[in-house]
Amino acid sequence: MAEQGFITRRQEDAAIERPAEVVTAHVSRAENYVADWVMEQLPGYVGALDRDIRVETTIDVEAERAAEAVLRTVLAQKGRAAGISQGAIVAIADDGAVRALVGGRDYASSQFDRAVTRGASRAPPSSPSSSSPRWSAAGGRTAW
Repeated sequence: MAEQGFITRRQEDAAIERPAEVVTAHVSRAENYVADWVMEQLPGYVGALDRDIRVETTIDVEAERAAEAVLRTVLAQKGRAAGISQGAIVAIADDGAVRALVGGRDYASSQFDRAVTRGASRAPPSSPSSSSPRWSAAGGRTAW
């Protein structure tokens, strides 16, 4: 890059002395599904995003991490037998607030959000319809 004039020799030397570290934990976490979903929704609420804004959500960080852990655990324990490798979880409070949204097993390997994308999957015939998102939490039941 220094030869092409994009950086100085001094910057090149500094970069060689302290190479970049690859950080994957952040990009693989489920909160990235939430961030993508929120960014898709924002223009409908605030118009064009031509400046920085602060957005507050109803997401509960602990609930989000718990949902992510549950999804990964269930997929690891039962996914192969059920013939699935991905899943999604949306936790909705009684007032309609989204408390957790996990769009897949691992954001780093697939950014496709199964929680909010229409047609992402088809519910098995014995499961409740998508119009009943509180089915599992309300009755203490699970799809397994």
